[in-house]
Amino acid sequence: MLPVELLSLVVSNWLELRDVVPLDTAICRAGARNDFLAVLSNRCIFNSVHIEISQDNTIKWLLLRKIKVKAVQVTNLRVYMTLAADLAALGAWLRISGSRIAAMKIKYCSSSIWAEIAPYCTHLTHLEVIKTDLNTSFWDAACANIKLEELLINACNYEGAPSDLMLPALRKLEFYSFSSSKWEELIPKVPNVQSLSIKVDCTDRFLHLAKCPYLIKLSLYFCNLSEALFIALMSGLQTGLRCLVFPYSHDFTPRALDAVAAHHGHTLRHLQVTETNHAMKFGNADGGWINQCVRLNTLYMCSFVDLPLHINNSTIKALYMRSCEICTLDSLSHTQFPALSELSVSIMEDPEGIHVIPASMKFSLHTLHLGALTSSVENDIKKRFPTLLLRSAYDVDLLSLDTL
Repeated sequence: MLPVELLSLVVSNWLELRDVVPLDTAICRAGARNDFLAVLSNRCIFNSVHIEISQDNTIKWLLLRKIKVKAVQVTNLRVYMTLAADLAALGAWLRISGSRIAAMKIKYCSSSIWAEIAPYCTHLTHLEVIKTDLNTSFWDAACANIKLEELLINACNYEGAPSDLMLPALRKLEFYSFSSSKWEELIPKVPNVQSLSIKVDCTDRFLHLAKCPYLIKLSLYFCNLSEALFIALMSGLQTGLRCLVFPYSHDFTPRALDAVAAHHGHTLRHLQVTETNHAMKFGNADGGWINQCVRLNTLYMCSFVDLPLHINNSTIKALYMRSCEICTLDSLSHTQFPALSELSVSIMEDPEGIHVIPASMKFSLHTLHLGALTSSVENDIKKRFPTLLLRSAYDVDLLSLDTL
């Protein structure tokens, strides 16, 4: 048997709970077992645990062994026949471990779960809720966590927040698919929010977002708003945005991009324009808006053909494209993006033609992400660009990027 200090370190940091449960069963020698159980109860703080109520007895084992964790996910706590017993077991375990939990994800659960969480989980910094109703006990739980920094709410029924709610430490807020139109009531209650991602009805009340004095990251990906409202919001924000994600579907003209450049070009680090329409595409041939973004680090566009023709931006280091015809890559020049070190293309037409990447790019390009990467293409690229790191394409979350 390892020394107690070393054993607790190995169990906490190198094993998952699914590995520890069989080990609990396997250790039979009395002395070793007593030491092991003492380590589990008194010395170990596991990184995370997923409690799937309908599939296993994890919660009973956690309670029996007095397990403590830093992060927990609870799923499917809503089965009527066992709900009372499941809630009682969860509450009993949280009474032991709740003060240690910093991150929590609640998914497909009965709203009754909040009454068990509120009294014991008071040190949360991250809370994510999916398809679980938000009742009074939920707001009690939120208020009890004065250090809560991230709140993510998806597909939950929302009927308004208490008038005395205040989340002063909240820095990141995401909320999607509310059944209520009272979302704007939340804005004054999160005075220090810096990152905001929303899916709401976009009326004039949308301009409440301009009241966020520290907002630097904004995703409108799931919002359907008019160009006039978008421009009003860009001009009304109190601080310069560092990260902006355009709506996925819109009818914007070049005026929208000009508004971004005019009001946020001096601060913007990351910009995502996932979809462009005909008016926007052919109205920006001069590239003025992108050249005015003098601190832009990351640009995410739908395809290369959406890029303005006359680009000269020396600050862009990462360029992400959702789709690309290989013939358009030859228009990518080192003079347009002299600092470009990372290029990503998710959907590549004719990937065998990747050789048309301009030779001048090899001096600055460090990483290439490609979708549908074949072995022949990979070998060809490695021969011509031996120092290039080749990776599979992925969807980047711009709001998670550093904005310093």
